[in-house]
Amino acid sequence: MPKRPPTVEAVKVKDRLTRTKQGMRLYQQERLILEVTELVCELLDLVSINKTTLARRLCWSKQQLDEFLDGRADVTLRTVSDVFVALNSCVHISYDPLEDDG
Repeated sequence: MPKRPPTVEAVKVKDRLTRTKQGMRLYQQERLILEVTELVCELLDLVSINKTTLARRLCWSKQQLDEFLDGRADVTLRTVSDVFVALNSCVHISYDPLEDDG
C-alpha cells in the first residue's frame, strides 16, 4: 500500500510537536509505533490472517493484540519479532538522520 503524502495540516502539527527535544522524542516514538502497526496490518491482509488467528498464534488474548496494535502495550523488540514470526515474516530496521535546522 503506497504511502500518502502528509497534508499541510499534518506538517504544521509535526513542526509544532518537534520544536523541542522532548517533543521530538515523543513524536518519533509515536511514529515508530504507527509504522510497526501499519506493517503488521498490511501483513495480516497480505497473508489473509485475521487478528483472532494472530492472537491465537501468539498465545495472546485479542485484547493484548489490540493493545499492541493501538500503541497501549509496552512493547519490546522481542515482542515485535514474535509478532512477525507468528506471521511467518521478519522485520528489518533502518534509520534516517533527523532533520537538523541548525
